[in-house]
Amino acid sequence: MAEFQTLMERLRSKLSHFDLRVKDGSYVVTNYVEWDSSSGKGGGDGADADKHNDEEGNRGPPRLAKQEVRTVASSSISGGLVAAISRYWKHGTFQRKKEEKVVVSGVNLYFETGKMYLVLGGPGSGKSTVLKMIADELLKGKGNKQEGTVTVAGMSPQKDRIHWNKFVGYVDQIDRLHPYLTVKETCEFAWQCRYGGTHALSTMRDDEETRQFVAKLDDELFLVNRVLERLGLARVENTFVGDQSTVRGVSGYVQ
Repeated sequence: MAEFQTLMERLRSKLSHFDLRVKDGSYVVTNYVEWDSSSGKGGGDGADADKHNDEEGNRGPPRLAKQEVRTVASSSISGGLVAAISRYWKHGTFQRKKEEKVVVSGVNLYFETGKMYLVLGGPGSGKSTVLKMIADELLKGKGNKQEGTVTVAGMSPQKDRIHWNKFVGYVDQIDRLHPYLTVKETCEFAWQCRYGGTHALSTMRDDEETRQFVAKLDDELFLVNRVLERLGLARVENTFVGDQSTVRGVSGYVQ
């Protein structure tokens, strides 16, 4: 980062401050559940519920209902009616059972420009949810509710008409990369998409010296090479990214 700041000072470009804030962030999801009937327990609120209760009159524990694939038939009025009758036949009620789950609540964060942060937590603690909240990638509506505010440099994806993915990027755990591109080609492709293939910024001065210097940086792929070095990937820059099925790639590479 210090090297890049020195470069920007030479180009007389002022780096913007993109401090990130999360205030009172929370995320609540609605899950549809059904009572466990694997051991003779289950049932619902109808007349046949008693035969599924245990000796103390308690029903089996609820579990998440199976995911429903929406089709033309299931989305129609007749399809919904058939599903409702099926629920009544099995559980004694036309209504789907649901419960709300608070995934994260009361999240307050402040990330300063130019610093790297590590988010730690056990499985299911909400790490990915917080990161997706910052990236504005959480599902909303239909029982999923996000509250609180997320701002970068005072701007919010809910209030300001901006391309949020220009400020915040979220990399999922599942790779979505072309297996036959090398590591360097992959980084260069990302740089081409994000920066248009140039190191020039709108805040730079417009003179011949600056244009020549920017052209030199473009020819050397300055940012691409620095990212590879900082991430420790320079030694495998010419190795295929690869995948699990078609080509052996950089995963597990030992020099």
